[in-house]
Amino acid sequence: MGLFSRIREAKEDKERRNEELRRLEESLMYDKFCLIIDDIFSVIGKGTIATGLVESGRCRIGEKVIIEKSQGVIESEIGKIEIYRQPVAEALPGDKVGLVLMNVSREQLTKGDKVFLKKEYEE
Repeated sequence: MGLFSRIREAKEDKERRNEELRRLEESLMYDKFCLIIDDIFSVIGKGTIATGLVESGRCRIGEKVIIEKSQGVIESEIGKIEIYRQPVAEALPGDKVGLVLMNVSREQLTKGDKVFLKKEYEE
């Protein structure tokens, strides 16, 4: 096997891997939104903030959410989304985010609770 054929094979292999990665990212992007809470805190003037990694889907400011607990659910709304204390308009799979949750107290949430979009949860 010559040098040019090895280069061509490597290029084809890279293109194949990139296509597989693109399909995987696309499938995660269009799955239902899910975030597993790993920390909760309150900030005066902001409210209750739940942090975690976006497992799948996407969420935007103003969307209604369901927080699934081991015993029941809580309804809330996303007031703000931050990534490393910088406000963003939406959260995507793989983002480590802080969600400012409206009308929820820190005491109502626990580590491990799951956050879903209300419109997708009821499907």
